[in-house]
Amino acid sequence: MADFKRVDEGTIVNLSDGAAEVLAHLCEGECQTYGSVLSWCETRGDCVHEVTCPSCGTKFILDDDDIAALERWTDEHGNALVCGVKDVA
Repeated sequence: MADFKRVDEGTIVNLSDGAAEVLAHLCEGECQTYGSVLSWCETRGDCVHEVTCPSCGTKFILDDDDIAALERWTDEHGNALVCGVKDVA
């Protein structure tokens, strides 16, 4: 797992390694931004979510549980740090 300095590690303890990797990139790295979320869903409800860093173009692929956890984290902690994930409009 990444070394977190800006993000309180207590806030990410329940996140998967993949979700924590996204936060490490968006909140701890040089980019420090909100990642854009694009979702592809099948009719039966299975979805794949891509988080793209608008600063450098790095992409992460996540499942429903991970993206939901990142959205919750962003709502609770992202505004203070100006980083996290946002849905593409």
